[in-house]
Amino acid sequence: TLARQLAPLMSQLTTMRVIANNENSIRIDDVFKMFDKFEQILIKAGIAPIGEVGNITNFDSRLHQRLSGIELTDGDRIIIRFIGYRFGETIIYKAMVSHYNIKLN
Repeated sequence: TLARQLAPLMSQLTTMRVIANNENSIRIDDVFKMFDKFEQILIKAGIAPIGEVGNITNFDSRLHQRLSGIELTDGDRIIIRFIGYRFGETIIYKAMVSHYNIKLN
C-alpha cells in the first residue's frame, strides 16, 4: 500500500529533522535523495507532476496559475516557477507560472 511505501521515508525524514533541530548538520543531498524516492512512490501511485521548474511552455488555465504580473490567456508563453500535481485527470495543485518575456539584446 501507499502508506507502507511512504512510512520508511517519513521515519527517516523525521529523524533528519530531529538531528537538524539539535543543531547537527545533515547533508542536503541526503534530503534530496529521499525526496526523489518519495516522488517516485507518488508517481507510481498515479500522482504526476505538471511541468518542470524553468520550462517554457504555453499557458493553459486548466493546468497553470499566474503568480503575479500581467494577465495571462491560454496560449501565452510562460515559464514554470513551481510545479503542480495531478491525479489522473484531476488537478490537485496547479503549476505556478509567470509570463515569459523574451528580451532581445
